[in-house]
Amino acid sequence: MTTQAELYDLQHHPDYRERMTYCSPSTGDAVGLSFKQPVTKDDLAKRREMMTLWGERHHGLLGRSPDYMNTGLMILCGRRTAWRKETRICGSYAGILRLLPGA
Repeated sequence: MTTQAELYDLQHHPDYRERMTYCSPSTGDAVGLSFKQPVTKDDLAKRREMMTLWGERHHGLLGRSPDYMNTGLMILCGRRTAWRKETRICGSYAGILRLLPGA
C-alpha cells in the first residue's frame, strides 16, 4: 500500500504534477492523466510519460498500477457509440456510460 500511495503522491509533487495530471474540463481540478481520453499524438505521448514515470518509480514490480480502472473506464467511454449499437447485448451498459463524466 505504501508504494501505491507514493504513486498517487507523485501526482501532487511539484516536480511531477504537470506530467502526471491534466485540468479537468468539467471541474478545473488537476486529475490523473489516466482519466484523459487521448485524442492527439501529444495526448498519447503524455500518457506514455505518465505510465513510464509510474513504472520507473516501482521498477515495474507492481503487478497492476492503481489507475488500471481509470484506463478501463476511459476506454469504455471512448467507445460509447459501439456500445449503443449492441443494444441487444449491452443496451443497459450504454445507458450507464452516458451518466459518466464527459459522456
